[in-house]
Amino acid sequence: MLYLLIFVALLILFVGFFIWTAIAGRRHQRRRHVLRAWVTVTIFVATVLYAEGLRYLYSFNKDAQTIHLPFAITSGVIFLVLVLLGWKLQSGNRFRVWHRAAVITFAVMLIPTTITGILLITTAAPR
Repeated sequence: MLYLLIFVALLILFVGFFIWTAIAGRRHQRRRHVLRAWVTVTIFVATVLYAEGLRYLYSFNKDAQTIHLPFAITSGVIFLVLVLLGWKLQSGNRFRVWHRAAVITFAVMLIPTTITGILLITTAAPR
């Protein structure tokens, strides 16, 4: 149960840092944005690792997994693209529009990923 609580705390922390990072980027606070982005990426990696660890501690409903995993994988790929585009912004502004599009796409994808993730967790049973 503690592992699950840590995962949920990391997930909430990730969403909070993602929003905080996006606000700094939108306000053109580059140094704050980059610093927060590194923290956000670190929290994201920890969240993904904890999510993977949950597979060994809980049995999940196969139907709920079938619904959640495509959203989770797509969100992860979009997040990776978002980070890479942000990194490429250091070499010039021509990636700014694509980076912003990735931020918006990821933010939109968080909604179904979170909803299906909640469904997945509520149907889980300890092993």
